[in-house]
Amino acid sequence: MYPNLTGPRMSIPDTSKIARMKILSIAELPHLTVLPQRYGILKQRYFDMQLVATMLTNGIKTILTENTEDFHGIGEVSAVNPFSP
Repeated sequence: MYPNLTGPRMSIPDTSKIARMKILSIAELPHLTVLPQRYGILKQRYFDMQLVATMLTNGIKTILTENTEDFHGIGEVSAVNPFSP
């Protein structure tokens, strides 16, 4: 979220201080679970990490995908290619 708030795609990017305040206020919402950040999440891995967070929240341990490399090193889930011999 931080890169989105402070990045060039925003017509008027937030300062670091304002972006952090926004993120903290969202994290304090009563029905929101914030998962600890254990991995360096780069922009390219954001979607995959959303999938992992959703899986963990719902007790899902395995994902079936042809793209198992995107989940390499994520110890909490197992990525299985259903088309692999």
